[in-house]
Amino acid sequence: MAGNLLDNELKVESLWDKDFIEGVCGERFRILNESGDYNLSYVLVRNRVLRHKHERRDETYFILEGEGILKTEEGREMHVKKNNMFNVLRGTFHSLERTSSIPLAVMMISSPRYDVSDVVYHN
Repeated sequence: MAGNLLDNELKVESLWDKDFIEGVCGERFRILNESGDYNLSYVLVRNRVLRHKHERRDETYFILEGEGILKTEEGREMHVKKNNMFNVLRGTFHSLERTSSIPLAVMMISSPRYDVSDVVYHN
């Protein structure tokens, strides 16, 4: 487990380069807190999150810094920026591309917990 977020008093600036898992969905990923049925993660989108879906979990994203475009399989595109929140339901292909001069910093809740075997990439 990555530790209790409140115990660590983490700030966005302190998350940029520490303990990331590289290459998850095409970008950097760090689990901050885990529970029985969900986890809270920090995602740093330097360029783009590859088009993918999850068969067994839903995700909720909260944009902390930066701007980008969220694309879904239905051809829908949504401009996202700091303080925006959105949900991606299981089974939905999605990608996220940075459009700002700074990386997208994203807080993500996964339910159930993140499992790398649940990432299905689009051809």
